[in-house]
Amino acid sequence: MSQAGHSALEERQRASVERRRAPLQTRLRTSHRHDAKNAASTVGVTDEPVLSTPVALGLNRGLVASVTVAALLLIFFHLGQYRTFGKHEGYVVVTAREMIESGDWIVPRFAGVPRLAKPPLAYWVIAASATLCGELNEWSARLPAALSSLALAALIGFWGARWHGRVAGLGAAAVAVSSLLVQTYARRAEVDMLLCLVTTGAMFLAAEQPFEERGRRAFARWTGIYALLAVAWMAKFHYAPVMVLTPVFVHAFLQRRWRTYRDALNPVGLAMMAAAILIWKQMVVARVPNAEAVWMKETVGRVSGSLGAEPAWFYFLDITIVLLPWTPLVMLAASESWIAAWRGLQQGLGTMWKNRSVASLAENWARSATTDDGRQRFLWTWFLVQFTILSSMSAKHQHYLAAALPMMALLAGRAIDRIARYLVSGEFEFGRAALRVSLGVVLVLSIGSAAVLGRRFPELTTWAVVLGLLMAVGGWVTVMLTSHRRYIAAVHSLIAAFVVCSMVATAKFIPADDYRRPAAEFAREMRSRAGGDALLVSYAFGPDPLVYYLGSPARRVDKRDELDELLHEHRTLRVVALAQRRDELATLGDIHVLGESVVDPTMRRARKLIDVELSEREPTLPPQPEVRYATEPGTADRQ
Repeated sequence: MSQAGHSALEERQRASVERRRAPLQTRLRTSHRHDAKNAASTVGVTDEPVLSTPVALGLNRGLVASVTVAALLLIFFHLGQYRTFGKHEGYVVVTAREMIESGDWIVPRFAGVPRLAKPPLAYWVIAASATLCGELNEWSARLPAALSSLALAALIGFWGARWHGRVAGLGAAAVAVSSLLVQTYARRAEVDMLLCLVTTGAMFLAAEQPFEERGRRAFARWTGIYALLAVAWMAKFHYAPVMVLTPVFVHAFLQRRWRTYRDALNPVGLAMMAAAILIWKQMVVARVPNAEAVWMKETVGRVSGSLGAEPAWFYFLDITIVLLPWTPLVMLAASESWIAAWRGLQQGLGTMWKNRSVASLAENWARSATTDDGRQRFLWTWFLVQFTILSSMSAKHQHYLAAALPMMALLAGRAIDRIARYLVSGEFEFGRAALRVSLGVVLVLSIGSAAVLGRRFPELTTWAVVLGLLMAVGGWVTVMLTSHRRYIAAVHSLIAAFVVCSMVATAKFIPADDYRRPAAEFAREMRSRAGGDALLVSYAFGPDPLVYYLGSPARRVDKRDELDELLHEHRTLRVVALAQRRDELATLGDIHVLGESVVDPTMRRARKLIDVELSEREPTLPPQPEVRYATEPGTADRQ
């Protein structure tokens, strides 16, 4: 070989070594700039479409079925049996049951008491599901949330594929459906997944609007946005309109898209919103005069702090939990996405600072609207505006962060696409040291998980060992396939291991931690003893799911005076109460304890209940004092 050939070979080897030594994130960013080109974006600025690669075709053909089957198993496996209804599920399910039985679909009631804290969409959906399935139970009540979560994952996948390519779309869908938040709320008879689906659909329509869109298409688009927001209003009042329209309008301001504000003045869409806001509320107010006060407390009270207050930093830790175990993927893609979103603005502000010229701010702002990646800016505006709104509210709950799930899943899909590109580029090398470290990490995680679960659930030690072995085998197979560059097979192995471990946890460990199950079983036994037509009363439990398991008819009573009035009306009541309230019930009437629940001392937060027959005492007159009449001595003898 000539000297020039040797020099060229050495140069190529040196360049290959430098690429391997470069940080992963730098290589991904370089690859992104190398294989992407600018094109017209649907949000009015440039963006880079992802090119088709061999791995993209392979993923599209080979893994869509695997991801679909995995999603179905993750969502539907033991959907109805894995645990009893939780507290918030009880609110919805009991109210839906009473709607079905009474035929009153306007005023929601929980065990006879009006429940107006939330709009009726959740009750309507679950009641409709129960009607279609023929029975209201755990499975039919959770079905709408499960289907909504699958539709949400499909929408996120479609969105990711349009913006970042097929690999990113499939990855975003897989990440969304397997994330901790979705796995939690897709299996609950609550409205959060349906609400997230509707708001994500509205955000997608807004993000996909071309800069030059005019006339009928723009009108139809905003009609659809308002239609989705009207549905969302019936799920959680003002939450959805605020969380959707605020970031959309802020992004329009940043991108200088003034026509967005004109398009938003859609008469048909605004009419639908007005109908959703006014019609149901007026129908309820006509029958429940104090409804307005309840709604003011539930809406304004969450902002003012009358319903509880949490610090402003409440969500800073929770935001890292939403997408577990895929949070590192979001962090991997976040810096690249952030730079793409604000590159022009950062450069313009830097120039302004250097020249000490405030007058150039407007010029720099306008230039950044055309030089930055508008799609990534939309995602970051979406996230930052919503996170600011949530953090500024006084009342905070973890499930409110469902609004951030789609944006984070799209970033995770982008990271998966970049990783796939890097793997198929031939630059990735899995040395012996990396192999040993990876196998060691898998082993430590498997042993640690088995030890923690075995200690927490001593009766399930065998299953803890089985779960640890499944994690170890699945992890080792995945690592070995990756080291041999069999990436598609490695992804299949990872999916299989994740799904099987999730199924074991769902079938064994989650039911073992269900502290409400003994109470639910006791309530069912109580209904069996009392008969199907007997009125059962839950005393001092509040809107607890126990009422559902008591069957129908059931009545919720929370105050002593209310129970006294009900007892006076019926003379005899079957009451379920906490065991420590036995003496309190004895002050109201004669009690006869018919049953007591058995509580496992190892189960935390389990409650001991009593089944009491409470009878009204017969009224009795106080003893009359003996009356003696005074007479003169000898009078009685003369008579």
